[in-house]
Amino acid sequence: MINSPAQSYAESIQYINTLQALDDETVNPECSTRLLTHGDKTARAIVLLHGYTNNPRQYRILAEQFFQRGYNVFIPRFPGHGLKDRMTDTLQHQTETNLLTFTNDVMDMAQGLGDQITVLGFSMGGVLALWLAQQRADIAVVCAVSPALAFHAIPLKQTSVIIKYFLLAPNQFNWCDPEMKDAPAPPLHAYPRYATRGLAHIVNIGLKVRSQSRRSQPKAGSTLLILNPTDESVNNAYAQEIAANWNARGYKNLRLYEFDAKYNLIHDLIEPDQPKQQIDVVYPILLDLIA
Repeated sequence: MINSPAQSYAESIQYINTLQALDDETVNPECSTRLLTHGDKTARAIVLLHGYTNNPRQYRILAEQFFQRGYNVFIPRFPGHGLKDRMTDTLQHQTETNLLTFTNDVMDMAQGLGDQITVLGFSMGGVLALWLAQQRADIAVVCAVSPALAFHAIPLKQTSVIIKYFLLAPNQFNWCDPEMKDAPAPPLHAYPRYATRGLAHIVNIGLKVRSQSRRSQPKAGSTLLILNPTDESVNNAYAQEIAANWNARGYKNLRLYEFDAKYNLIHDLIEPDQPKQQIDVVYPILLDLIA
């Protein structure tokens, strides 16, 4: 746990070096915490929060594009992710407390990287980005892309009850692709299965953000919510409800963007190794919306 936010570029680097030192021999070297820096504090810095079962490699191309635009770029590896053993059972031990503590810590680490801090989170990272928007006033821009707040596979009205069940029930591992299972299909750096308990903790954080959104507006300077209407996994209803709640609470700095359905984008629209990726469509839009 970080005692206080970084007060300088040098302190940010010190904090991040300590985090990178945790990437031991069990971590895939391509999937470790990554920092792209111009060598000093820049006008803008961005923190990229990856998705569940993935890791910083998911952002390797997009990170370079932000870097070329002058950003210092920080991509932390969430605990339990990016290991060489893709069949690891570590995600069943992921908890809400661990996720929120880590997310808060990496934002403290990033404060010295830029005059203005942006955070972009996808899926799991999108849920945590919304939580940061609600909690922290030291973030200039929060961008949540396809936040995993609810799923088509779970009836929306039963989400809360079912998530509580998964939090209490014994963990199960399910295949991300039931047909391919653990076959060597890209992206080969991501895990082929997910832990039901770990996923339940992510959704439960989202449910708390949903509840908070009814009572208060975000503290972040501005929030950008980006949704995919053709997402095969995530149900966007709760994200839209959160946006409506924030508008009703008088939050003036919210932008809601939906990709055009004509692109028929998949859920993981960030990962360049996905066979059905369309990063030539997605990345320019993200860069323009954020920058």
